[in-house]
Amino acid sequence: MNAFQVTILGALAGTVVGCAGASGQSSAPSVTNPPSEKPDHEAQHAGSHHAERAVSSSERAAYEKAKPIFDRYCSSCHTTAGSRSQGGALQHFDMDHYPFGGHHANEIAAAVRGVLGADGSKPSMPPDRPGAVEGEDLKLILAWASQVGASH
Repeated sequence: MNAFQVTILGALAGTVVGCAGASGQSSAPSVTNPPSEKPDHEAQHAGSHHAERAVSSSERAAYEKAKPIFDRYCSSCHTTAGSRSQGGALQHFDMDHYPFGGHHANEIAAAVRGVLGADGSKPSMPPDRPGAVEGEDLKLILAWASQVGASH
């Protein structure tokens, strides 16, 4: 496990629970302000910010297909409207807008692969049911992650 995964897992351990949250939204959210420039990693934890980057049509299409899975397993903690929303979860992975925000927004595809165990590590999300994202749901998330990777 690399340092990034340890940081994500340590910060999110016990704070992220998968299940229905802000699902039911059919349109993709819009992009807000870019991340502020902070001098160090700890300062980046001070607040949530959103990635401002171009999104290709193929990435947007992959996101639209994966959005119901993100809504089902992630949005309860990773959106401000989520029933279990907490600052730490939002700082790491903020789904209020697309492209997703958070202080590791530029590495979000790798982070999602890691916490779902798609990189060969043990799944850690959702924490109440690690490994619950599987089958077609996992394929759609990984297709989205591939498109994000292709866009960077």
